[in-house]
Amino acid sequence: MANTKPTAKTTKSKKIDRSSQIKRDDKKKVHEVGLYDIDSAVKYYIDNVIQPQIIDMNNSRISLPVIYGSPERWKSVQKSNFYRDVKGKIQLPLFMYRKTGIEKNRDLASKVDPNAPLVQLIKMPYTNKNRYDNFSKLIGKKPVIEYHQVVVPDYVKVSYECIIWTELVSQMNNIVEAINYAEGAYWGDSTRFNFRSKIDSFSPATEIAKGTDRATKCSFDLELQGFIIPNTLQKQINSQKTKSISTSTVIMGSERLVDDINDLPNP
Repeated sequence: MANTKPTAKTTKSKKIDRSSQIKRDDKKKVHEVGLYDIDSAVKYYIDNVIQPQIIDMNNSRISLPVIYGSPERWKSVQKSNFYRDVKGKIQLPLFMYRKTGIEKNRDLASKVDPNAPLVQLIKMPYTNKNRYDNFSKLIGKKPVIEYHQVVVPDYVKVSYECIIWTELVSQMNNIVEAINYAEGAYWGDSTRFNFRSKIDSFSPATEIAKGTDRATKCSFDLELQGFIIPNTLQKQINSQKTKSISTSTVIMGSERLVDDINDLPNP
């Protein structure tokens, strides 16, 4: 039987790109941004950044509670103009919002094929492969650069309907002024995702009454310029390599060991 095992002479040398050879842990988790992140950005920004407060009849400061208008809550509000707790007590003050629409924003970007999503390279400011030492400095080692591949998201415009309730018009004015001043900023957690806000107008504060219950109500429409990266199978299949590292070059100079400095050759 003929020996089919390739030998050193018959094997063709292949040029291997070492920069494309990555370890198992070089594949990072693909980032995911959903509608929940955009919805929660509204509550986070009002609670932690704007922090609107009112002064009640007892001269005490009360923070404005923020809740999401679920279908059951919103139906109850439309029916009685108030939001009540399980015991039937009106909740004042209160900020309630609900999502009313999602519109594609094709002015920023548009994917060509969802089965082959576009990616953008993000340069990381630091990598543990660039540990500083005197040896690397002396030999002139070129630092490596670490890049992460991030899928280009779908840019959307998410609209919300918001309602504010307070007891007095003066309390309502303070809250509207605080929210209006924050219009145009990027709402959300600074350590996670931020979305640009847009508020065109506020409806005038109107007094509503039902029997002995009185309150002041103001509504406005809020729009957030958001982006979505869903956790779909298409994205996972086409994101096999999510991290890459540039090549590094080390230049070593020639040295010669001599016993006497006079024995050095002429340059």
